Amino acid sequence: MSTIPRLTERRQRQVEFTFRNKPTVASYRVGAANTLDVAFAGTTAMFDVRKGSTFSSPTIQRRRVNRLQSSLRGLTKAMYDPEDYWVGGSTLPHDANYGYVRISEIALDGTVKPEGPIFIVPNPPFFETGRPNLTVSGTAPNVAGTLTEIPPEGALHFVPPRYSDNLRIKNVGGASIFVAFNPGQPMVEIPSGENQNFFDGTITEVFLRGDGATVAFDAYFAIVNGNLE
Repeated sequence: MSTIPRLTERRQRQVEFTFRNKPTVASYRVGAANTLDVAFAGTTAMFDVRKGSTFSSPTIQRRRVNRLQSSLRGLTKAMYDPEDYWVGGSTLPHDANYGYVRISEIALDGTVKPEGPIFIVPNPPFFETGRPNLTVSGTAPNVAGTLTEIPPEGALHFVPPRYSDNLRIKNVGGASIFVAFNPGQPMVEIPSGENQNFFDGTITEVFLRGDGATVAFDAYFAIVNGNLE
């Protein structure tokens, strides 16, 4: 199973993640993109962090930031300023914008595994409200369904920064889109031009695929904002 980070802090020019250590992993590679579609095609690598260690980007080191006080036993920690990696013309995100992060596990023998799900990092003011709204737009890939209707290999897989209990997805493409909320759940159809609301659930990840074509979509999440610590 791929690594999905846990967001422990999001402030102006500061993102903090923790990763749960795995016995077969030597380090974690963190990459990002400035749109969901770019991230799906492949992120730009920012840095590697050795398993069990703490990584700080240059600006974080100069500011001597170390806000996480809880035990890091069994965890790896990364703290970075997105502006330390953005350069003109790149597809990396500015700090003021959403970022789309993917983690690659690097095995003990040095093999770099494929990138994991897309984790959405909101902009700094996002968690200043008790019930923030996350908007996501992108393109579901054209991937054939499975006999069991569970998400196929190659489906778009992304993770919101906190769980949602109210989601609306609008299909703005020319073909049906299929959606599921965990890898073992059958996908349900949203026909072209239609909205679908999902209420009173606990949505922690989303799988999407187009049916016979790539399909554009918009999604609106009501995020349950717990304590970042």
